[in-house]
Amino acid sequence: MWRVEARIARDLVGPTVDGVVIDLGCGSGELVRVIRPKIGIGIDLNKQAIQLARADDGGYDFRIGDAAEPRLLDESVDCIVHMHLFEHLSEPKSALRSWHKALKPGGRLVILTPKGDFSHPEEFDDTDHKHSTAAGACGSP
Repeated sequence: MWRVEARIARDLVGPTVDGVVIDLGCGSGELVRVIRPKIGIGIDLNKQAIQLARADDGGYDFRIGDAAEPRLLDESVDCIVHMHLFEHLSEPKSALRSWHKALKPGGRLVILTPKGDFSHPEEFDDTDHKHSTAAGACGSP
């Protein structure tokens, strides 16, 4: 299932793959390696995950940091992508504002979340979820 979602994410990144692509909550960096951007940066709070990502970096930059406030320069990023992160955020509107500021004009934000009515919802049963993905989006930044 992860590989299917990763290919969907790669397709949604589209032409911005030729620029700077940020993977928030990057874990071990697999999504960046599937997307294969010209410049890829992965950000995650988990130090062990970042160590794994750096061990097989593929020429990408992996950093320890907060996905909700990634400390990116304004209008410096062509695409921000993440899988199964949004539902964990305590302040999603604040995160959306932060990401919007980092995106260049015409940049893309690709958010993949688990679907509440997925045929095997137990696969996404996580006590750390702050939001129901069945509830929909939280509005514009």
